[in-house]
Amino acid sequence: MDTPGIDFPDGAAQVASMNLTRSLVIGLALLPWACGGDQSQPQPEPKPTGAPVVEPQPDKPGTGGGPTAEPTGEGGGKTGEAPPTKPKPSGRPAILMGPSKKIASTFGATPGAVLKLGASNGTITWKIPEFSLGAGYNIEFSIAEAKAIKKKGAAIGDVAIVKITSGDKPAAIKIESRADDFELRWPLGTQQSVNLAIGEANTDDQGDEVKGITWKIIAPKSADTGLKEAYFSLKEVGPIMYLHATAAAPTEGGEAPKK
Repeated sequence: MDTPGIDFPDGAAQVASMNLTRSLVIGLALLPWACGGDQSQPQPEPKPTGAPVVEPQPDKPGTGGGPTAEPTGEGGGKTGEAPPTKPKPSGRPAILMGPSKKIASTFGATPGAVLKLGASNGTITWKIPEFSLGAGYNIEFSIAEAKAIKKKGAAIGDVAIVKITSGDKPAAIKIESRADDFELRWPLGTQQSVNLAIGEANTDDQGDEVKGITWKIIAPKSADTGLKEAYFSLKEVGPIMYLHATAAAPTEGGEAPKK
Protein backbone atom coordinates (compact mmCIF):
# COMPACT_ATOMS: atom_id res chain seq x y z
CA MET A 1 0.00 0.00 0.00
CA ASP A 2 1.32 3.38 -0.95
CA THR A 3 2.41 5.76 1.85
CA PRO A 4 -0.08 8.49 1.92
CA GLY A 5 1.49 11.87 0.87
CA ILE A 6 0.86 15.31 2.16
CA ASP A 7 -0.23 17.84 -0.36
CA PHE A 8 0.56 21.53 0.31
CA PRO A 9 -1.07 24.24 -1.55
CA ASP A 10 1.34 26.17 -3.75
CA GLY A 11 1.52 29.22 -1.41
CA ALA A 12 2.02 27.09 1.66
CA ALA A 13 4.85 25.16 -0.01
CA GLN A 14 6.66 28.40 -0.76
CA VAL A 15 6.38 29.61 2.84
CA ALA A 16 7.62 26.29 4.19
CA SER A 17 10.61 26.42 1.86
CA MET A 18 11.57 29.94 3.08
CA ASN A 19 11.30 28.92 6.76
CA LEU A 20 13.50 25.90 6.12
CA THR A 21 16.15 28.01 4.42
CA ARG A 22 16.16 30.54 7.34
CA SER A 23 16.54 27.74 9.88
CA LEU A 24 19.52 26.32 7.97
CA VAL A 25 21.23 29.72 7.89
CA ILE A 26 20.78 30.28 11.64
CA GLY A 27 21.93 26.77 12.37
CA LEU A 28 25.12 27.19 10.36
CA ALA A 29 25.86 30.49 12.16
CA LEU A 30 25.54 28.89 15.58
CA LEU A 31 27.45 25.77 14.63
CA PRO A 32 30.95 26.96 15.81
CA TRP A 33 29.65 27.94 19.24
CA ALA A 34 27.80 24.69 19.67
CA CYS A 35 30.81 22.67 18.53
CA GLY A 36 33.43 24.45 20.72
CA GLY A 37 35.00 26.39 17.86
CA ASP A 38 38.26 28.33 18.31
CA GLN A 39 36.58 31.72 18.52
CA SER A 40 37.85 33.24 21.80
CA GLN A 41 35.43 34.13 24.52
CA PRO A 42 35.71 37.62 26.14
CA GLN A 43 37.76 37.42 29.35
CA PRO A 44 37.17 39.63 32.40
CA GLU A 45 39.84 42.26 33.04
CA PRO A 46 42.36 41.29 35.77
CA LYS A 47 41.87 42.93 39.13
CA PRO A 48 44.62 45.47 40.02
CA THR A 49 47.14 44.35 42.62
CA GLY A 50 49.34 46.48 44.88
CA ALA A 51 49.32 50.28 45.18
CA PRO A 52 48.17 52.31 42.20
CA VAL A 53 50.94 53.75 40.05
CA VAL A 54 50.97 57.53 40.11
CA GLU A 55 52.35 59.25 37.08
CA PRO A 56 55.09 61.76 38.04
CA GLN A 57 54.04 65.36 37.63
CA PRO A 58 56.49 68.05 36.44
CA ASP A 59 57.66 70.51 39.09
CA LYS A 60 56.17 73.94 39.08
CA PRO A 61 58.64 76.66 38.14
CA GLY A 62 60.64 77.81 41.13
CA THR A 63 59.62 74.99 43.48
CA GLY A 64 62.73 72.85 42.97
CA GLY A 65 60.71 69.69 43.54
CA GLY A 66 59.86 70.42 47.17
CA PRO A 67 60.29 72.83 50.07
CA THR A 68 63.89 73.82 50.70
CA ALA A 69 65.53 76.46 52.87
CA GLU A 70 66.22 79.65 51.00
CA PRO A 71 69.86 80.68 50.93
CA THR A 72 70.64 83.69 52.99
CA GLY A 73 73.43 86.21 52.96
CA GLU A 74 74.91 88.33 55.71
CA GLY A 75 72.48 89.65 58.24
CA GLY A 76 69.89 86.97 57.48
CA GLY A 77 68.72 88.46 54.17
CA LYS A 78 68.24 86.47 51.03
CA THR A 79 71.27 86.01 48.84
CA GLY A 80 71.46 88.79 46.31
CA GLU A 81 68.83 90.85 48.14
CA ALA A 82 69.67 94.54 48.31
CA PRO A 83 70.15 95.95 51.82
CA PRO A 84 67.32 98.10 53.14
CA THR A 85 67.55 101.69 51.97
CA LYS A 86 66.98 104.77 54.05
CA PRO A 87 63.65 106.53 53.54
CA LYS A 88 63.76 109.44 51.16
CA PRO A 89 63.76 112.85 52.86
CA SER A 90 60.26 114.20 53.22
CA GLY A 91 61.33 117.76 52.54
CA ARG A 92 59.63 118.92 55.74
CA PRO A 93 61.63 121.52 57.66
CA ALA A 94 63.09 120.41 60.99
CA ILE A 95 61.45 121.51 64.22
CA LEU A 96 63.53 124.27 65.84
CA MET A 97 63.29 124.78 69.60
CA GLY A 98 65.30 127.05 71.91
CA PRO A 99 67.71 128.35 72.96
CA SER A 100 66.28 127.84 76.43
CA LYS A 101 67.21 126.19 79.73
CA LYS A 102 64.80 123.31 79.23
CA ILE A 103 62.99 121.69 76.27
CA ALA A 104 60.31 119.06 76.86
CA SER A 105 58.15 117.83 74.02
CA THR A 106 57.12 114.79 71.96
CA PHE A 107 59.00 114.00 68.76
CA GLY A 108 58.39 111.38 66.07
CA ALA A 109 59.93 109.97 62.92
CA THR A 110 59.31 113.05 60.78
CA PRO A 111 60.21 115.83 60.61
CA GLY A 112 63.60 115.98 62.32
CA ALA A 113 64.35 118.41 65.12
CA VAL A 114 67.07 120.77 66.29
CA LEU A 115 67.03 121.49 70.02
CA LYS A 116 69.13 124.32 71.52
CA LEU A 117 70.04 124.92 75.16
CA GLY A 118 71.41 128.25 76.36
CA ALA A 119 74.55 127.35 78.31
CA SER A 120 76.80 129.68 80.26
CA ASN A 121 79.58 129.52 77.65
CA GLY A 122 77.56 129.20 74.44
CA THR A 123 74.81 127.12 72.88
CA ILE A 124 74.45 123.34 73.21
CA THR A 125 72.71 121.91 70.13
CA TRP A 126 71.16 118.47 69.68
CA LYS A 127 70.24 117.50 66.13
CA ILE A 128 67.67 114.68 65.79
CA PRO A 129 67.75 113.51 62.14
CA GLU A 130 64.53 112.73 60.32
CA PHE A 131 63.50 109.05 60.66
CA SER A 132 66.01 108.47 63.48
CA LEU A 133 63.07 107.95 65.84
CA GLY A 134 60.95 104.91 65.02
CA ALA A 135 57.98 106.10 67.09
CA GLY A 136 56.81 109.01 69.20
CA TYR A 137 59.03 109.71 72.22
CA ASN A 138 58.86 112.22 75.05
CA ILE A 139 62.21 113.98 75.23
CA GLU A 140 63.48 116.22 78.01
CA PHE A 141 66.66 118.15 77.24
CA SER A 142 67.77 120.61 79.90
CA ILE A 143 70.59 122.37 81.74
CA ALA A 144 71.16 120.72 85.12
CA GLU A 145 70.61 122.81 88.21
CA ALA A 146 73.74 123.62 90.20
CA LYS A 147 72.77 121.38 93.12
CA ALA A 148 72.09 118.45 90.72
CA ILE A 149 75.37 118.68 88.82
CA LYS A 150 77.15 115.36 88.39
CA LYS A 151 80.50 115.40 86.63
CA LYS A 152 83.24 113.19 85.31
CA GLY A 153 86.43 114.97 86.25
CA ALA A 154 86.76 118.68 85.61
CA ALA A 155 83.80 119.99 83.58
CA ILE A 156 84.01 122.84 81.10
CA GLY A 157 80.79 124.83 81.14
CA ASP A 158 77.39 123.45 82.09
CA VAL A 159 76.01 119.94 82.45
CA ALA A 160 73.09 118.93 80.23
CA ILE A 161 70.56 116.19 80.98
CA VAL A 162 68.68 113.98 78.52
CA LYS A 163 65.69 111.85 79.54
CA ILE A 164 63.64 109.67 77.16
CA THR A 165 60.23 108.09 77.79
CA SER A 166 57.70 106.48 75.48
CA GLY A 167 54.00 107.32 75.24
CA ASP A 168 52.28 107.59 78.61
CA LYS A 169 54.81 105.30 80.30
CA PRO A 170 56.90 107.13 82.92
CA ALA A 171 59.81 104.66 82.75
CA ALA A 172 62.93 106.11 81.13
CA ILE A 173 64.25 104.11 78.17
CA LYS A 174 67.24 104.05 75.84
CA ILE A 175 66.68 104.46 72.09
CA GLU A 176 68.91 103.82 69.10
CA SER A 177 68.80 105.91 65.94
CA ARG A 178 67.10 104.20 63.02
CA ALA A 179 68.74 106.54 60.51
CA ASP A 180 71.71 108.87 60.81
CA ASP A 181 73.37 109.20 64.20
CA PHE A 182 72.26 111.85 66.66
CA GLU A 183 74.55 114.87 66.55
CA LEU A 184 75.64 117.06 69.47
CA ARG A 185 77.33 120.41 68.95
CA TRP A 186 79.10 121.56 72.08
CA PRO A 187 80.46 125.06 72.76
CA LEU A 188 84.25 125.28 73.05
CA GLY A 189 84.33 128.36 75.22
CA THR A 190 87.98 129.38 75.37
CA GLN A 191 89.24 125.91 74.33
CA GLN A 192 90.56 124.83 70.94
CA SER A 193 88.69 121.54 71.30
CA VAL A 194 86.91 119.53 74.01
CA ASN A 195 85.91 115.94 74.66
CA LEU A 196 82.44 114.90 75.81
CA ALA A 197 81.80 113.11 79.09
CA ILE A 198 78.66 110.94 78.90
CA GLY A 199 77.19 109.54 82.11
CA GLU A 200 74.39 106.97 81.84
CA ALA A 201 72.37 106.85 85.04
CA ASN A 202 71.44 103.52 86.55
CA THR A 203 67.69 102.90 86.61
CA ASP A 204 65.45 100.44 88.44
CA ASP A 205 62.74 98.20 86.98
CA GLN A 206 60.39 101.17 86.94
CA GLY A 207 62.81 103.25 84.89
CA ASP A 208 63.55 105.59 87.81
CA GLU A 209 67.07 106.80 88.44
CA VAL A 210 68.94 105.10 91.26
CA LYS A 211 72.38 105.66 92.72
CA GLY A 212 75.29 105.21 90.34
CA ILE A 213 76.35 106.50 86.91
CA THR A 214 78.39 104.75 84.25
CA TRP A 215 80.72 107.22 82.54
CA LYS A 216 82.63 107.28 79.28
CA ILE A 217 84.48 110.05 77.45
CA ILE A 218 84.43 110.36 73.65
CA ALA A 219 86.40 112.54 71.27
CA PRO A 220 84.65 114.80 68.76
CA LYS A 221 84.38 114.03 65.06
CA SER A 222 85.67 117.53 64.41
CA ALA A 223 86.05 120.95 66.00
CA ASP A 224 85.43 124.36 64.45
CA THR A 225 87.32 127.15 66.19
CA GLY A 226 85.60 129.74 64.01
CA LEU A 227 82.13 128.71 65.20
CA LYS A 228 83.58 127.64 68.55
CA GLU A 229 81.87 124.23 68.41
CA ALA A 230 82.89 120.60 68.72
CA TYR A 231 80.81 117.96 66.88
CA PHE A 232 79.94 114.62 68.47
CA SER A 233 78.07 111.64 67.04
CA LEU A 234 75.89 109.32 69.16
CA LYS A 235 74.16 106.17 67.94
CA GLU A 236 71.92 105.91 71.00
CA VAL A 237 70.63 108.16 73.77
CA GLY A 238 68.90 107.65 77.12
CA PRO A 239 67.49 106.48 79.31
CA ILE A 240 68.86 109.28 81.54
CA MET A 241 72.15 110.85 80.46
CA TYR A 242 74.44 113.52 81.91
CA LEU A 243 76.61 115.36 79.40
CA HIS A 244 79.41 117.87 79.81
CA ALA A 245 82.57 119.01 78.05
CA THR A 246 85.91 118.05 79.54
CA ALA A 247 89.62 118.25 78.85
CA ALA A 248 90.09 114.71 80.19
CA ALA A 249 91.38 112.12 77.71
CA PRO A 250 88.75 110.05 75.86
CA THR A 251 88.10 106.53 77.08
CA GLU A 252 86.99 105.52 73.58
CA GLY A 253 87.01 106.99 70.09
CA GLY A 254 90.63 108.18 70.06
CA GLU A 255 92.06 111.60 70.78
CA ALA A 256 90.35 114.89 70.15
CA PRO A 257 91.48 116.64 66.97
CA LYS A 258 93.83 119.55 67.49
CA LYS A 259 93.25 122.79 65.64
